[in-house]
Amino acid sequence: MNHLASDGSYSKLIEKTSNEVFFVLFPNRELLLDFNQMLADIFEEEDKSSCPINLKAFLTDKGKAKRVNIAVWVKKAVFFRDRGRCVLCNKDLTGLWNLDNRPNYDHIVPLDKFGFNDITNIQLLCFSCNNNKRAKKGVTSSKIQPWY
Repeated sequence: MNHLASDGSYSKLIEKTSNEVFFVLFPNRELLLDFNQMLADIFEEEDKSSCPINLKAFLTDKGKAKRVNIAVWVKKAVFFRDRGRCVLCNKDLTGLWNLDNRPNYDHIVPLDKFGFNDITNIQLLCFSCNNNKRAKKGVTSSKIQPWY
């Protein structure tokens, strides 16, 4: 074990394993919902007054994560994972069939329910489903888009 730690092999193995696990689990939005809900429950109970000053800039007055613009790479990854379809109603959002259907990037666990601005907490919805969901409890689909 000492040899693995000394030459960096162990760190490389952990990093590679983490990347592979993420690749396998990222398509499973139900698991991501459970994971993010668990994090939100923990975060809701945390005492935000002891939070370091540099992290308070990312929180609202109520101690919830502030809304930020979703990075382009996150949008691309989520669009690819969800195959350009609304995860709730399966409506096509690619713009190939209907230009009126625009993708909405939604927090699986809403920020208002202590969700995070993280790629594991983002899903693709159509306007109608996103509007119906709003800041209610975390909602997603168990359907995993096939790779073939």
